[in-house]
Amino acid sequence: MTTLKDIAVELKKRSKILIFCHNRPDGDTLGSAFALKYALEQFGGKAVDIVCPQSVPEKYGALEFIAKTYLPTEIVDSYDCHISVDTASEMMLGDSYGLYKKCPFNIN
Repeated sequence: MTTLKDIAVELKKRSKILIFCHNRPDGDTLGSAFALKYALEQFGGKAVDIVCPQSVPEKYGALEFIAKTYLPTEIVDSYDCHISVDTASEMMLGDSYGLYKKCPFNIN
């Protein structure tokens, strides 16, 4: 069993993290992703990006930070940690799942 303390220890070792939102991104997955991004950046200067399987719906366009999401095809860098948020199964990652499983250290 992995504990939150175990995850925190592992995250301290990582420097470049990619956070995954689920299919049809909504406020829950986007809010979780951006809150985690902010926390990790404050946690120790981690480089953090967010990927969504589809474009973010226009209704979230008023939130300026939403423009800082990527589609899976736009990810060219490699990361030492992948984290999925607000997902109950790998199917929820849609087209991002292939990218998600490429990293040897994943957190869901």
